[in-house]
Amino acid sequence: MPRALWTGTIGFGRIDIPVKLYGMVKEQRPRFRLLHKEDGSPIRMEYVCQKDGLVVDKEDLTNGFEDQPGHFVVVDPDEKKAAAVGPSESFALRDFVKQGDIEPRYYDTPYYLLPADGGARAYAFLREALRDSGTVGLTRFVMRKLQHGAVLHVSGNVLVLSTLRFGADLFDLSRLDVPAVDPVPRQERTMARDLLTSLARPFDPKKVPDENTDNLVRAIYASRDRDKGAPPTPSPGRETQDLLELLQKGLIKSEAVHESAPDSRAAGRT
Repeated sequence: MPRALWTGTIGFGRIDIPVKLYGMVKEQRPRFRLLHKEDGSPIRMEYVCQKDGLVVDKEDLTNGFEDQPGHFVVVDPDEKKAAAVGPSESFALRDFVKQGDIEPRYYDTPYYLLPADGGARAYAFLREALRDSGTVGLTRFVMRKLQHGAVLHVSGNVLVLSTLRFGADLFDLSRLDVPAVDPVPRQERTMARDLLTSLARPFDPKKVPDENTDNLVRAIYASRDRDKGAPPTPSPGRETQDLLELLQKGLIKSEAVHESAPDSRAAGRT
């Protein structure tokens, strides 16, 4: 079980529901590091002062923002601390809107929200209430010293808390040249609607494969095989899935694990 990112309670009317927040999204794509071409060694990043060109130690750094081109306002750590919203161990559902009323562009990061000890019955009560009413709950909560707007909704049998982007964070659509609706003839709209309706199918995540990661994994192993004088990894086939499984488990980063990778690929040739 992964470690909870936040633990607290949901206030729903007079009910307090103990819950734990867990990350939903995991990054599975290879992460590259900058290396020195000559010897393949990792490159260390340093902080360099743009004025004198000297390397600056971390203890000599501070925060600030550019209020106008070339002019920076230094923000004291105590000022940042005073402006921050205090930590919170609870949030209340005070507003509810119909599911679908919130445009997708406002959604940011989703999290699984699961019941903590003693909260299973109340959790199920809230989940089914949201499901039966076709609504989602709006709230605000503090995590990692930042306040987030969020929406609580149902996905299958689990509650999902999705943070929301603030309106000011979104680009103003009025500044974009968007075609009007009227120029599209009604008959053509009807034909297009009927066509799309006939093509509609239930969503299947497998129909959206990550070909980029697939190709990257093959390229990585092909490069290593060439360095070791081994025959190239065959393509395509089950071996690709085996490599993806290694990648997902984080084993692709280990040189020692690579030595055992040919066994996995060999299994795919049968």
